[in-house]
Amino acid sequence: MRLKERIPLFLEKMDLPKILTILFPTQSTNTIDSFVKEIYPALGRIEKYWYENQDERFTQVLVNMGLIPNIPGVWYYKEDDELLIEQGLEPRDVLFWGKNYTKEMKRLPKTEWILIRDMSTDHIQAVLDGKFTKNPTYLKVFKDELKLREDLTKRK
Repeated sequence: MRLKERIPLFLEKMDLPKILTILFPTQSTNTIDSFVKEIYPALGRIEKYWYENQDERFTQVLVNMGLIPNIPGVWYYKEDDELLIEQGLEPRDVLFWGKNYTKEMKRLPKTEWILIRDMSTDHIQAVLDGKFTKNPTYLKVFKDELKLREDLTKRK
């Protein structure tokens, strides 16, 4: 099940013309503009529909709501965070991590979903040390985040 927490983040951070250009690189500017004109007025409906169908990706929401045609291609299966990263956002600002334990290793009653940028340095290091993910994207983003924090500390 995909996180519902990603929906408001995506809608806030998306640059719709860029997203559509990523999805449909061979379409004309006029076609992209017509999609934009169709989608912007429907954002309220999109958000409502998406919360009711949170497992759908943004692209699937648009097709299933009839806002864009289902042009064959793998774009239909592109994850929302991938789109935001391709749009130019930093992975640390769009990737969520599930926190299940306190620092003292007490189980939380419910998973807390937090952006990587909001994780503590100790938490990131514990994830890496404990090999709690094998996902290459997350491993790279965690290592990059630690390096960024180290570089920022050195500059102070």
